[in-house]
Amino acid sequence: MEATLATAELDAPVLPENPPPPVLWEPVVSQYDDGAAHVVVFELPGVPAHSLCICQEDGSVTVSGLYPWKARLTMPDEGYARFSTRVQLPGDVKSKAGETTLWRDLLILRLPK
Repeated sequence: MEATLATAELDAPVLPENPPPPVLWEPVVSQYDDGAAHVVVFELPGVPAHSLCICQEDGSVTVSGLYPWKARLTMPDEGYARFSTRVQLPGDVKSKAGETTLWRDLLILRLPK
């Protein structure tokens, strides 16, 4: 009987003490080819520029930052939620040196081929 209890205890899910918050929001992402470069546009309404982190590696680009809860979602508390969005890039993007523009609520990455 004790062996059965021990097995049952091992099968029980272990929940973290402070689980991460659920994903509440992801930006809308558009991609297009302008001939000389691959362009990726992230819609980031209300996201503070100083919270953005852009990382390009292994054929993809990841944009992360802080999104204001109360501004867009019905939440009980004001504050920010973390977001992270990864976009796969086409194989012809060769350079990590690209142009980054933040215009209004749009983050525009222009990555040369």
